[in-house]
Amino acid sequence: MKIQSYTLENQWIKAEFINYGARIKNLVLKEKGIDIIYGCESNEDFLSDQHAYFGAAIGRFANRIANGRFTLNGITYQLSVNNGTNCLHGGQSGFAFCYFDGKLEGNTLTLQYLSPQGEGGFPGQLHFMVRYILQDTSLIIEYQARTDADTVCNFTNHAYFNLNGSGTVMEHQLKIDADYITPVDSRLIPLSNPMHVANTPFDFRTETPIGKRIDEPHSQLIIGGGYDHNYILNGNGYRKCASLFSAQSGIRMDVHTDRPGLQLYTANATNNEKPLVKGGRKQTPREAVCLETQLFPDSPNRQDFPDCTLKTGKTTLSRTAFTFTYS
Repeated sequence: MKIQSYTLENQWIKAEFINYGARIKNLVLKEKGIDIIYGCESNEDFLSDQHAYFGAAIGRFANRIANGRFTLNGITYQLSVNNGTNCLHGGQSGFAFCYFDGKLEGNTLTLQYLSPQGEGGFPGQLHFMVRYILQDTSLIIEYQARTDADTVCNFTNHAYFNLNGSGTVMEHQLKIDADYITPVDSRLIPLSNPMHVANTPFDFRTETPIGKRIDEPHSQLIIGGGYDHNYILNGNGYRKCASLFSAQSGIRMDVHTDRPGLQLYTANATNNEKPLVKGGRKQTPREAVCLETQLFPDSPNRQDFPDCTLKTGKTTLSRTAFTFTYS
């Protein structure tokens, strides 16, 4: 298939998307004249993105599944393994590498993909739909899926944000409404018990520069090479869960979601030769931050985590919004 581009625009925002991976390519805040998305400049460059998932819709299962294996209804499924011993972001045939059918209607872009039974090792034929909606100064993302057989799923978007448009994000101020993270082992698979963030570098309950404690010798930071951890969000239902602010640009981004978790990723591994990023530059670590709303990693193997099972004939729907204000 051919890569196609789509544009949504209103008084405040101009956003460009592509059908390959249902990716966010650009998001320009018009009042500031800044594109806050870190990623590829040309559509074709996305084809060589095998590791960063720049701006992609992620599925069938966002984040990691240990050993690429889980058991559902007494049947054990072996998935595509693409991250050490793990299945990451749906494996080698995850949604980031698929072509979607797109339709523009007013302020909404709908992108759909039919994932066949067994794709990546997952059970069930899954009809997946992501909607990007511009509403005033917000970009809203809605995820919808239904299946013809019991399966597991977890969706997110892997946008990399830099509220200055370029340079490091270590001075960006971050707040996350979460008292706990799911600490991980050396494979970045969650351990048995949550870890309270108090008195640790993971405490973002008040606005704190991302880089203030990122190089502290905390075992979890050493494992991740920085932040690459799931926060257990406080509250339930659709609520504000995080905010990101740059004093340099004066841009604030508030994140709302109905998901129970948020993966904070500080682009620790964006050092691949390909693809080049905007401006024809090589990738550089920590020039962006991802705030990936989600269910928890390895949920198919954890009964104590929020349920990720989608039952036959049922539909799942979730929503995340990024809202921008300026100073």
